[in-house]
Amino acid sequence: MKNLVTFKKYFKSIVVISSVLAASHVLAGAKVTQTVSASPTFILGNVGDARNSANTIEYISIEDYGTSVSVIAVAASGSMASCYTNNSAVMAQLRSASSDSQIRVNISAGVCSTVFLMKSSKSAPKV
Repeated sequence: MKNLVTFKKYFKSIVVISSVLAASHVLAGAKVTQTVSASPTFILGNVGDARNSANTIEYISIEDYGTSVSVIAVAASGSMASCYTNNSAVMAQLRSASSDSQIRVNISAGVCSTVFLMKSSKSAPKV
């Protein structure tokens, strides 16, 4: 009986490890390209994709002034958007962005209202 319990534990471990390895193999090397979108209500884009863009106007900038943080973006089409925040939680989230982050900032009356930030190997790095 003890051997059967030990076997079941090992079997469960093998199944879990195999599942993790299979899932990581499927996602290995996955890349997401996200060019900059800028509108009066949101900013979206991958910092690396903006930097690596063939055009000369596309960019996303996070500017830290200590007591406030602003986000400025220009899309390849020329559309621009910006917002600022002095909300400490939102500032901390924006400050954690890296040069390889994907950023989505919702804008409400010029204020960065909500932020989604993804730091992932799926985002393009600096080339």
